[in-house]
Amino acid sequence: MTESPALTVLGSVGVRSGTSELGRFEGVEAVEIVAPDRHSALLLLDHAAHSFLVEIVSGSIVRFRRPQGGGDWVVDVLALVERWLGSVPLPCAKVVSRGNAYLVRAPNHGLEI
Repeated sequence: MTESPALTVLGSVGVRSGTSELGRFEGVEAVEIVAPDRHSALLLLDHAAHSFLVEIVSGSIVRFRRPQGGGDWVVDVLALVERWLGSVPLPCAKVVSRGNAYLVRAPNHGLEI
């Protein structure tokens, strides 16, 4: 069993964390990850190209599309984004889906090991 990524919902009402927010992705056809620059976007594309339907749109935005069969593909995308954040390294990435924005934090970011 794999761990779900750290997910924070960004909104005007406040910030909520946890895996319960993953239900918001049911039926989602595409998810966009906002990278800080083109180089980081290309690295994410490289990480994802073997496993996902993915493209770069608008400079540094990486769009993941729902594959045939769907399943828990968004959870898999978020786990990949966590791994990418650790390798770049970046503290977090913005995820956009259906007009909602989410923040995925890098694992162990800001924690001393």
